[in-house]
Amino acid sequence: MGKTLASVIAFFFFVGFAAIGQSDSSYVSNDQLILPPSSSLKIKPRLGIGIGTFMYYGELGRSNAGYNPGTAGFAYNLSLTSELTSFLDIRVNSIFGAFTVQEYSTYGRPNFRSEIRTAGVSLTYNFNNFIDSDKRIRPYISAGFEAVEFLSKTDLRNANGQLYNFWSDGTIRDLPEDHEDAINAQMINMDYNYETDLRELDLDGLGHYADRTWSIPVGVGARWTLTPRFHTWVSTDMHFTFTDLIDNISSQGTGNRQGDAANDRFLFTSVGVNYDLNITPKPRMIPVPFEITTEDGEQLLVMIDEDSDKDGVNDFIDKCLGTPEGVEVDAHGCPLDGDKDGVADYMDEEPWTAKGAPVNAEGITITDDEFLAYYHFWIDSLPYPGEIYMAEDFASVEADMTRLDAQYTVQVAAESDGLTQSEINLLLSFRDVISWENDGEKVFLVGQYDQLPDAVARKIELENDGISGSVMHENKGDLVDKTEEALAIESTIRESNPASTASQETLYRVQIGAFRFQLSQDIFAGINDVIAIRGEDGITRYLTGGYESAQEAANRKIELLMNGFEGAFIAAYSGGERITLQSAGMNVNADAKDITYDQENNSIDATSIRFRIQLGAYGADIPTEVLDKYLSLGNVVPQRNSDGTISYYSSTLESYDAAQQYMTIVKGAGINEAIIVGDFNGKIISAEDARNIAQSSNEHVLLGK
Repeated sequence: MGKTLASVIAFFFFVGFAAIGQSDSSYVSNDQLILPPSSSLKIKPRLGIGIGTFMYYGELGRSNAGYNPGTAGFAYNLSLTSELTSFLDIRVNSIFGAFTVQEYSTYGRPNFRSEIRTAGVSLTYNFNNFIDSDKRIRPYISAGFEAVEFLSKTDLRNANGQLYNFWSDGTIRDLPEDHEDAINAQMINMDYNYETDLRELDLDGLGHYADRTWSIPVGVGARWTLTPRFHTWVSTDMHFTFTDLIDNISSQGTGNRQGDAANDRFLFTSVGVNYDLNITPKPRMIPVPFEITTEDGEQLLVMIDEDSDKDGVNDFIDKCLGTPEGVEVDAHGCPLDGDKDGVADYMDEEPWTAKGAPVNAEGITITDDEFLAYYHFWIDSLPYPGEIYMAEDFASVEADMTRLDAQYTVQVAAESDGLTQSEINLLLSFRDVISWENDGEKVFLVGQYDQLPDAVARKIELENDGISGSVMHENKGDLVDKTEEALAIESTIRESNPASTASQETLYRVQIGAFRFQLSQDIFAGINDVIAIRGEDGITRYLTGGYESAQEAANRKIELLMNGFEGAFIAAYSGGERITLQSAGMNVNADAKDITYDQENNSIDATSIRFRIQLGAYGADIPTEVLDKYLSLGNVVPQRNSDGTISYYSSTLESYDAAQQYMTIVKGAGINEAIIVGDFNGKIISAEDARNIAQSSNEHVLLGK
């Protein structure tokens, strides 16, 4: 509903900005033909802000004689009003507030608080065609249409979790009045903390009904002119909604919960102030052409007073055509540069640079160290002084390949199998489980052994726990199935009846996050014990290796939090199952979720996500023409890779859209091999990962997670 209200506000504010006023006059002045505005619109919006109170009218609250003022609630409204005619205005209006209703007799415990948000448009008739124009106070009437969101909650329990029981004597007690032990009932007080969504109670079988509706506001008011631009006003508007469920009592209820067929409504009475923005479009100024004759007798058509960049300097004498609108210029039409550092004031991040000091593209003084770095960047293509890597050095550098510490292991599952939560918990209860990619498929390996019989014994132990597996041999990163060799010695080993491998000792892991999308390993650079497991629920879990003590896990969690994984948490395993932290002997906050199953959680701090343009990567020698292109962009950041090469990146950009816009500049500079990448706390990640993380974080915000 929040998106709906925002869209309605945006749409109607756009519509409400203008009212039509006709004009067809034109005249010539100072060699210019001055015409009326091309839109022929008279734009005079009034911005209003006010404060008021709600009064609720529904099934509840009617038994309060004279309507108890306690049901009123403060609210605020914003409006934008513009004239359609001298007596008719269009107004865009939005209200934010809440009201509370307390009633103890008719329906039993129906007290509630409803947060109200509205956005709509209305027409206002101000009687100007009947009232003299010099009157300072002007009445008006209005009617319109609006969207309404109501978030209604009730207060069922006090801070100690005790349920309220309303007795006929007007007291509130901890037991019902008809309870067999009612004589010992204790009086309690309401805490007025409205904690329960009325829809969740489902008292009438209506389910989780929509908490938004439409409404027709009808009102009266008066406006008092203080100055030509400032006005105060007072108004009262009755909002006739299209729902009967604001108080959760309707005609669809039964017994003492049955209401009438009338829809709920609420009254909003407010006072406020308007400010007349008085925006009037400037007239169009059309240059008048005339002919001149050159010394060669050539006839030229000249336009007088043409100013294409609208900086107030005629194009004939403008030395800096194309100045951005609103930028202050000198007599030659060039942007002002107060410190004469070559960077215009509107782009200068250091407006008072010392005379003669070298600056970068933002007008900031370049320090001696930075200047030296630029020198080495130009001479050596390196970001800093140091060892020079020659091209032949890279030929002997191989990519770093992850290897097992021993030759034999047991492959127990593949991610494509669609692991259940219990299977995942069982796998993670083994301290020596690792994830491995074999021929493009993610598999899970248990144990690492130098001898084949040891691996076979572990395979049999796992089968006793209900986990089937295959003995594998690792050779230069590839896994080779050794099932046939294992069968030859398996019967002999089975005679020794290996015990269950599932340990009863508690094992702790730190869950880094659980995502609906898979992340590349770039994000986990520097974390060498990450296990990634994707379940049949579509969630991919990322966890660290196992720890024998909770303190070790807590220390690792702190490290991860400091590295931007703000949602990391500890999980405990024992006997092949995941157990609660409380069962593991840890102190757990009473309000914390201490669960034994996985839920989606975006653990990465989205504010740490940025974007860069990867311009290219080179060895010791970077072509001069490429270096020139990089230097023309400015703020190019070199970064040495593990293989000794150097990648060149732009400075960080706030969003993917900003990166796309900057990419057009990069391509325009002739750097066609450039790509967009992500930046997570200084680590380069894929643009896809960065976008997924940012999008997932936004969804959590919108959904209130």
